[in-house]
Amino acid sequence: MDSSKILIIIFITASLLLISCDNNSVKRIVSETPIKTEVLGLTLCEKSSEKAIKKAISKATDNQVITNKEKVGSATSVSVFPYYLQLNYGGLSWHYVNVTLNEDLKITEIDLIASFENIERAKEQFTTASNVFNQKYGNGNASEEDHNIFWTDDTNSVGLTYMESSAINGNDRSFCYLYYVNIELSDALEKANTPDV
Repeated sequence: MDSSKILIIIFITASLLLISCDNNSVKRIVSETPIKTEVLGLTLCEKSSEKAIKKAISKATDNQVITNKEKVGSATSVSVFPYYLQLNYGGLSWHYVNVTLNEDLKITEIDLIASFENIERAKEQFTTASNVFNQKYGNGNASEEDHNIFWTDDTNSVGLTYMESSAINGNDRSFCYLYYVNIELSDALEKANTPDV
């Protein structure tokens, strides 16, 4: 699965979760603990570039990485892949990172992605990570039918999801996504990329 498809999936998932924050029929849990904004040497809402992202993640993980940049609507997606080893974050291994920059090159979202050969492994990663975040931020806003959970302080959100997909070469893969997102920048980016009709 190429990075633009993954970015679109994560963007839609994050948007749906943030939209559900406005749904008054379900009580939304707001964490009393502020959501972390600095992840792998990157900070939500700060201006950045492909070169700066590569340098920050390489330094934070003590790992050589390669990057790939592409435009998706008015956003820029920078995908970061380790040369040799997986990236460690939150006591778990992740295969690569996607960073979304808005039109002002501010970091809107930071996504860590783990890829597995079956859905059970993706679900295990999701469950383990969910337990870690429940301990840090309290009970999350969970949707079992959509395999999603997120925590928010009403400024930023962190969330997890898992899903099955098919890679470009035809091999089925399953993914677990961990994303950090700034709500205001994400809403503005979604609005800028939503057609009028």
